[in-house]
Amino acid sequence: MTGKRTISLDQMKMYYETHGQGSPLVLLHGYTQSGTHWDRYIADLAEHHLLIVPDLRGHGRSTNKTDEFTHRQAAKDIYALLDALGIRQFKAIGFSSGGMTLLHMATQQPRVLKRWF
Repeated sequence: MTGKRTISLDQMKMYYETHGQGSPLVLLHGYTQSGTHWDRYIADLAEHHLLIVPDLRGHGRSTNKTDEFTHRQAAKDIYALLDALGIRQFKAIGFSSGGMTLLHMATQQPRVLKRWF
C-alpha cells in the first residue's frame, strides 16, 4: 500500500503518503513542516508498519481554504483520513505540533488511538 495521494476532506485537500505494511503507524510533523520531516525514518519504520504520513492542513502539499489552523481541527482531519483508509486502530508519533494534534486525537476518540509518542 505504498503511494502518494491526495484526498478531499472538510474544506481541504490533504496530501499523504503510505509506506510499508503491517500495523498502522501515523507520523505527524511539526508546525510549518511537512511529512518530509520523517523521510530519514521511513525505510526503517516501514519494515514493520504501514506508515501513514500526512501533510497537516495548510502545510506542505495540503490545502487550507480557511487559512486557520487549530490542533482540534487537525485531529479531526487525521481521523477523517484514517476513516477513508478504513483504519480503525493505530499507533502514532507526533513531533511538536503533531504531538499536540495527537493530544486532541486521544481525547476525541481514546479507544482508536492504541499508543502515541
